[in-house]
Amino acid sequence: MADKLIMKENGWFAAPNWIFDVEHDLSPGEMITYLWYIRCASMSQAVAFPSYTTTGKKCNCCRTSAINYTEGLVQKGYIIKHTRHKGKKNETNVYEITVPEKVRLQLQDQIEKKRKRDLMELGIAEDVDGVVQNLDQGVVQILNQGGTKSEPQMIKSNIMCKIPLVMAVTL
Repeated sequence: MADKLIMKENGWFAAPNWIFDVEHDLSPGEMITYLWYIRCASMSQAVAFPSYTTTGKKCNCCRTSAINYTEGLVQKGYIIKHTRHKGKKNETNVYEITVPEKVRLQLQDQIEKKRKRDLMELGIAEDVDGVVQNLDQGVVQILNQGGTKSEPQMIKSNIMCKIPLVMAVTL
């Protein structure tokens, strides 16, 4: 999930919008702990390794609550906990930040609903086969599968048309 989710620059970091936009099962303590782990993660990897003591201090709770919130995040699939040991001594855990499948499904559903609203605003509807139809006789421009990423081919039509719609979404 190291897809530039975190942007630490000039004393701030970016949090994922979905944390406020989709239904999730995080308690307020788990949410602030999750945001703390995101804050601690490096820009190139979605992993963090703060101690429970530091997590408690930064999240305004005791160490025991930090442990409980972290375990809740693990159980709910928001982070993957990797324990580290150096000989017989425990080192800080490494927390891999993830997005649970149930949240991904909600995000995909929101994206699909937005795509359909956008098509309707353009006067385009989608039939059952996933084929786009122009509802009026105006000009329709849709990116074709051909071309390159930098130079997509455009299809222009002044007639009723059926064009397979291709949409790539990365989460």
